Amino acid sequence: RLTTSLVGLPPVFVYRGTRATALASDVSLLAGIPGVDLALDARGLTELGSFGHPVEGRTLFRDVKMAPAGAKLTLKADGELIVGAEWQLPDADPLPWSEFVEAQIEASVAATRATDVSGSFLSLTAGLDTRTVLAALASERRLVPGVTMTGRQPSLDSRTARRLCDAYGIQHEPIVLDTAFRAALPALVVRASRLAGGLASLSQAPEVFLYDQLGSRFTSRVSGNLGNQVGRGGTEGVSLRGAELAILAPAMRVDSDGGSHWLLRNLGKHPRAALEFILKSEIAYSSVGNYTVGNHFAVQQSPYASRSLIELLARRPASGSLPSGSRLRMRLRDLPHPYLAEPGPD
Repeated sequence: RLTTSLVGLPPVFVYRGTRATALASDVSLLAGIPGVDLALDARGLTELGSFGHPVEGRTLFRDVKMAPAGAKLTLKADGELIVGAEWQLPDADPLPWSEFVEAQIEASVAATRATDVSGSFLSLTAGLDTRTVLAALASERRLVPGVTMTGRQPSLDSRTARRLCDAYGIQHEPIVLDTAFRAALPALVVRASRLAGGLASLSQAPEVFLYDQLGSRFTSRVSGNLGNQVGRGGTEGVSLRGAELAILAPAMRVDSDGGSHWLLRNLGKHPRAALEFILKSEIAYSSVGNYTVGNHFAVQQSPYASRSLIELLARRPASGSLPSGSRLRMRLRDLPHPYLAEPGPD
């Protein structure tokens, strides 16, 4: 028996073929199981080219699916797989914005306090989510080293992270994508693709390089992952990848409805249904490549993965947006941090 997480990460991949049924935490592990025959899936490949990843549980392989988020799986000795009821957002009355924000702060602080940061590094950027995690850890005097990827010329992320770490008196380590990275890039792309089951390659090559540079110094990585979806009920962005599908063999090209984005089709639902879709589908598919690669090297942790913080979205105010002016004030308060690199409690 196995229970999947509310947001589908870490992922559970299910193989159902003629000679075997198997569950694994990534596709590369399935490849070594006797009786598992992996063959490319035409729709999954087409969706990869159209959207950047397969959707609706598909992977790049015909008999391999991602298990639903928040579900109970039972695999019997005879190979029968039973997928039980999936988690749903609880029924709850919406709160006024002021009460909702205060409840989010309380749940976020509790989630950060419950995160075991021993042996961890913080993936620190100029983004709001990782700086929020940094501020929460600082308030409890549980700071850990910050690590930031950058080019040969220090990026905005790296400069901001350096100043924040200096302000809080903690170690900062930039991972520079330099000539050594460029020389190793072809091999890094292949490794990233294999570790991600083909779901990512070039985009995750810097991640593999980062872990190579860190070696075995850390056992876990703390990040602001899920902050956009859980903290603000948003998404990681909507854009069509628009790859040239003519490079695929004719048998591997199918109609993916590439003229409209799968995310937009699902976000047009009732606000509650849209939130559930973001939590159970958008998160898993937008992040599975990064998560699967990273999980090979270190435990992936985020305070935003807290069940209480996730389920609090059921009480999100029905208006769907902050009161007039609040968002502008929030952005104005936030400007000094990414651009002037001033540390702050937010």
